[in-house]
Amino acid sequence: MKKTLVFLFLALIFPVFLAAQPKALKVQPTKSNLLADKASSFIQMNGYLGDKINLCINQRIKKQDVDELVEPFRHRTETHLWQTEFWGKWILSAIGAYQYNHDPELFKIIHNAAVGLMATQTQDGYIGNYAPEVQLQQWDIWGRKYTMLGLLAYYDISKDKNALNAACKSANYLLSQVGPETANIIKTGNFRGMASSSVLEPIVLLYNHTGDKKYLDFAKYIVAQWETADGPKLISKAIEGVAVANRFPLPTSWWSWDNGQKAYEMMSCYEGLLELYRITGEPTYLKSTEMTVQNIIDTEINVAGSGTTFECFYHGGKRQTEPTYHTMETCVTFTWMKLCNNLLQLTHNPMYADQIEKTV
Repeated sequence: MKKTLVFLFLALIFPVFLAAQPKALKVQPTKSNLLADKASSFIQMNGYLGDKINLCINQRIKKQDVDELVEPFRHRTETHLWQTEFWGKWILSAIGAYQYNHDPELFKIIHNAAVGLMATQTQDGYIGNYAPEVQLQQWDIWGRKYTMLGLLAYYDISKDKNALNAACKSANYLLSQVGPETANIIKTGNFRGMASSSVLEPIVLLYNHTGDKKYLDFAKYIVAQWETADGPKLISKAIEGVAVANRFPLPTSWWSWDNGQKAYEMMSCYEGLLELYRITGEPTYLKSTEMTVQNIIDTEINVAGSGTTFECFYHGGKRQTEPTYHTMETCVTFTWMKLCNNLLQLTHNPMYADQIEKTV
């Protein structure tokens, strides 16, 4: 996944920065989101970090061959890989960069990327590259998640109804394939269904944008499946205090459905759970996420501010002096910052800002 990963932490840096300096920016907590949007139009990061942000924007994000990202969606022959995550990750980074610098040239690039992707949507609503007979398997739903997140983020900055409609059509097609009367989302894809069920995040955001109850019902269905016999038990095992590295037995095959320690997908599910918490106020959603994050801090995050090996939790904190393979993978590191930022916005606990700063 590293090959074309361009996730930028711009989208989370500024809410963190604002939360850390309320007096200087005169931020009112009850209007934090609005003020964060306005303040980001004139805040510029300088020094080492600012140089790296500008380098990433100008030499990576803006120079991406966007057609290369759209191309896989034009060919529905894939059976097991994850190319369809790349467009969504890139455009989320590009939109974060645009919200930082308001570069009209970058907006045009983003617009063309969105239009190009939407042109690949089939009549039934599918946006992806999996062959019809293997849809829902492996990374198919995972890619759809990033597509919907990207379309919704583009809608937020453009108000282009075509983007919102495309996201709705994509979600509606998924709802026709997965649910109580069709395929069980926990049994699709890998890692105890966490990759597929992380689609919870854009489903909740779609409910926020449309008010359509079917999206809220589907979100609740996903979370309910987590606690079934085959589910990843993301709520109950967290509240029971089970360490993230110990939630399931060591799998025979690391890259399989049996692996319940996959960090990236696990944290992505908690991201969606926090979005659902914002709507429902269900206390166990917040509690299970906070307890999981605290466990990650206590047992996994190393002196460099990251962790995992082969993208999986493994008690990395106490084992950080041991030689390991594929450690501190970028997807995991970014998602860790994103999850901490989500909790910072919800709780205003500066501990989460400390973790983000350490990792950055």
